[in-house]
Amino acid sequence: MSTKELAEYYIQADVLISTSRYEGFGYTILEALTHGAPVVCFNNSALPELVIDGYNGFMVETDDIDAMSERIKRLKNDPDLRQKLSTGALESAERYSESRLVEQYIDLYKSLV
Repeated sequence: MSTKELAEYYIQADVLISTSRYEGFGYTILEALTHGAPVVCFNNSALPELVIDGYNGFMVETDDIDAMSERIKRLKNDPDLRQKLSTGALESAERYSESRLVEQYIDLYKSLV
C-alpha cells in the first residue's frame, strides 16, 4: 500500500481505535491525528504524549472494554463531538510537523554551542 493510499484511509476514518497494551511512540496514532482522525485508545506506554483526552480523542484505562465501547458509541452518535476532536487532532499533530521539529533541533543545537 502506498503512502497516498494509506492517507486516504485515515482521511475517510471517523475515528482510529487502538487496543494496543504496549506501544512505543505510537506512529499509527500520530498518522491518524495528522489526518484529522480522533483516537480512542488505552492509557498506556507513550500514548498519553499523543492523545489528550477530550481534545483529540479519548483515553481509557487499559483493558476497560466497557469504557472504550462507550467512547466509541459516543463518537458514533455525536458528529459535532467527532468534528471537535478532529480539529483537536489536526492541531495537536502540528507539534510533530517536520518544520517544527527542525526548528526545535536548531534551537537545541544553538543552546549547546
